[in-house]
Amino acid sequence: MRHALPHSSSGGFSMKRYLIFAMILACLLMRPCAVRAVEYPAQDGFVVDTAGVLDEATEQKLEDTINALDISTGAQIGVAVIPTLDGETVDNYAVKLFEKWGIGQDKEDNGVLLVVAVKDRKMRIEVGYGLEGAIPDIRAKEITGTIIGPKLKAGDMAGGVADGVNAIMGDICKEYGITMDEVMAGKIADKAARKNSDGSGSMAPVILFIAIFGGLIAFFIIGFKKGWLKASSGDAASGATWSSTGWDSSSSSDSGSDFGGGDSGGGGASDDW
Repeated sequence: MRHALPHSSSGGFSMKRYLIFAMILACLLMRPCAVRAVEYPAQDGFVVDTAGVLDEATEQKLEDTINALDISTGAQIGVAVIPTLDGETVDNYAVKLFEKWGIGQDKEDNGVLLVVAVKDRKMRIEVGYGLEGAIPDIRAKEITGTIIGPKLKAGDMAGGVADGVNAIMGDICKEYGITMDEVMAGKIADKAARKNSDGSGSMAPVILFIAIFGGLIAFFIIGFKKGWLKASSGDAASGATWSSTGWDSSSSSDSGSDFGGGDSGGGGASDDW
């Protein structure tokens, strides 16, 4: 009986240590779940640099260049330079950020996203379905490996990102049959123009004709009811105001650096440096 007491005490101590170990293990297993709540940067332009590695001049030039591409072709490029992936894989991060931002035009999916994670030394080019022919996976890998990568390895973050965007933009321009010089000059690509003429753009003359014709009919009807002299001046002024408002709303349709709601096609390439 006397020999059983120490054994019981030792067994209790072992059980206590086991419980403590189990609690520590449970905490360690639960910890990654909390860490993996990845926060994706808000889109406030075509280029978002939360890592703070791009100089102001480079960032502004990229904004202007991508905006010109958007105007000329409708295709869009998003750039995200971030400090870290927060434990996420660069592939998953790029897909989720692409969906969050909606790069490219809705139904055309003509967007491309370049992600550069500085501390993780990872990057990815994520390509929308509509541009997978212009930038296939092998081409995306070539851009990350031979164009962006060497500059990043040398510590030239701004140069690597800028060269990568220029390479992506060059491939998109070829797809739309337009040169980069023409894009910067404000020319609309023939492919984009055909889409506009086949779509809502072809309705503009019809809408304008209906508006003018309807305004004239209303003018004459009201003129006969209220008298030519008083009614014509007041009603004509109101008709002109409506017309001016209509043109103003259509001319201000350019949304600047807003993305168009495109989706990722899952294509592209990941790399490190």
